[in-house]
Amino acid sequence: MTLRRLLLTIFFSLNCIYFANANEGIDFTIELNTPGTLDETKLPPSDIWEFSHLYLKGSFSVEDLEIMNTYFRYRHIDIFNCKDAYFLAGGYQGLFYNQIGVLEDGTYPRHLDFFPNMIVMPKNLKKIIRNQSPNSCKIILPEGIEVIEDAGFEFDLISQINLPSTLKYIGAGALYSCEVETLRFPDHFTVIKDTCIGNVRTKIHLPNSLTEIRWHGVGFKGKSITLPKGLRRIGPVGLAGSSNLEEIHSLAETPPFCDHTLSLDELEYYQGYEKYGSDTSLPYVDKEKCILYVPKGCIEAYRNAVEWCDFKTILEEENHVEDMTGFHEWDQVEAEYSDKAGLDAITVDNINKIENIYNINGIRQENLVPGINIIKYTNGKVQKVVCP
Repeated sequence: MTLRRLLLTIFFSLNCIYFANANEGIDFTIELNTPGTLDETKLPPSDIWEFSHLYLKGSFSVEDLEIMNTYFRYRHIDIFNCKDAYFLAGGYQGLFYNQIGVLEDGTYPRHLDFFPNMIVMPKNLKKIIRNQSPNSCKIILPEGIEVIEDAGFEFDLISQINLPSTLKYIGAGALYSCEVETLRFPDHFTVIKDTCIGNVRTKIHLPNSLTEIRWHGVGFKGKSITLPKGLRRIGPVGLAGSSNLEEIHSLAETPPFCDHTLSLDELEYYQGYEKYGSDTSLPYVDKEKCILYVPKGCIEAYRNAVEWCDFKTILEEENHVEDMTGFHEWDQVEAEYSDKAGLDAITVDNINKIENIYNINGIRQENLVPGINIIKYTNGKVQKVVCP
């Protein structure tokens, strides 16, 4: 350990703040048991600009986020882990969804605008309305999240994101313009909505249950794609940005209908955008060079189907197995931060820990809930906290 790091460790320990320890850069933990009590003494010295990890634990008010933003803005932060953080509602910003950080005006959370390389979202996150993430950022969403609404990550230049199995809804434009390296869709989805997925660079896995890809539904720049067996419709420009495709593996015995007219659902969301219909569902595919693989005995059906008939080379294949190798590296990163309760940082501020949380009727509960919460601390203090 260098002399500077040793001095930092002594400084944090003697002042009952937080112990920093890392091989490279600084691992820093902020654990706040009482929202609204963050002050400068609980933040690192101003001359520290590089952070390997910034880890939040406990409950944070809007005011706490404002203080953190002042201190961490423009600094290099590798991983911002707020998995075990609980963000309270407050102020003019609007209500948090499930009190965990997604605001009605679409930011997450509004006052944190520094630029980490990776964000680990809170483990009790249920819904994203409109996120505002840093450029070239990796996002880890928790198992338990259920909804990414329309335009949820629209225009956020996210380089990688996982879509947990608990997702029930991914809206139109949810990942529009995001250039992720790989993307695996949950297997229970039947429809990929309009402009849903931006430009996946190398690998994409479409769910086996998928029946429809809507207008501009999937942007893909890779060389190979597998279309699932149950796929029935590909809307106008349904498979966008596909000029790099060298092979398409269609598992459907009946050729998916390449529909060049916007559906009623598409027109409902994009009112007035009728002009964005297209005469192709597979734009920019070089049908002279790209090889189309179809199930055994189905060549004739594809040769007589709209747009599929334009492929120069159509080959039969049997028992196609999709190549999933490109997902493994990100799977390991996701698993590491999904399974851990937190980073291996140590706190030495044990003076005022939460001992128990009760509701208004005196019944013990695990976490803060909407309404009146009675918090008992280890130092004997009792506090009433109201959560919207």
